Amino acid sequence: LGEANVLKALGDLKLRVADLAGARESYEAALPIFRKIEARLGEANVLQMIGNLLLAEEQPDEATKHLLAALNIHIEIRNLLGVGAALGYLARLANATEKHARATMLCEFSLALFRAIDDRYGQALILDSQAQAFLAQGLMEQALASWHLAREIFRQIGAPNAERLDAIFGQVEAQAGAEEFAQLTAALQSQAETLRLAGIAEANQTTADDELLNEIRQQLRRLENQ
Repeated sequence: LGEANVLKALGDLKLRVADLAGARESYEAALPIFRKIEARLGEANVLQMIGNLLLAEEQPDEATKHLLAALNIHIEIRNLLGVGAALGYLARLANATEKHARATMLCEFSLALFRAIDDRYGQALILDSQAQAFLAQGLMEQALASWHLAREIFRQIGAPNAERLDAIFGQVEAQAGAEEFAQLTAALQSQAETLRLAGIAEANQTTADDELLNEIRQQLRRLENQ
């Protein structure tokens, strides 16, 4: 276990200095050890990191396989934090491959879990990702609603991520003008969640036949029933 954990840590360090090949080598060395000793959490975490590397290497199909495998392990061991994170990684992959309605729903699945375990930072990160999915679909009101909710959480927990969202809203104000922006801000204060859920309803209809999402829905129902 110590050997596998050190290899995983080396992979993380190499990733930070953009040594993608070295990171993957370390992760792939750690993976069989975690499997041999049946350390399921370590296995899932390494699968997630390899999946993210595969996405960076523009291998979305292989990335999906690894991230789904990680998700399934997190569900099996009832690691709700891990399930939420894996769904978030799958959402990022969906956004990167221009499957934005799918990304919207994956974010929603993840958000529900992060809310259930009261992980505020996780909620804000997922709302930020969901806003990007909304924006890519031309749903500006929904994007701003999600960013508004994310920014509120980032501010409450003192996360520096709020500054980037401040810049986004600053651009919106510059384009809309002070009076219109004041009206928008007032609407977001009272209706952000309602606006966001309207976008979710639309994405839910759009993705009704999405096989991957339906498979994940079944897995999440299994988690609820455990």
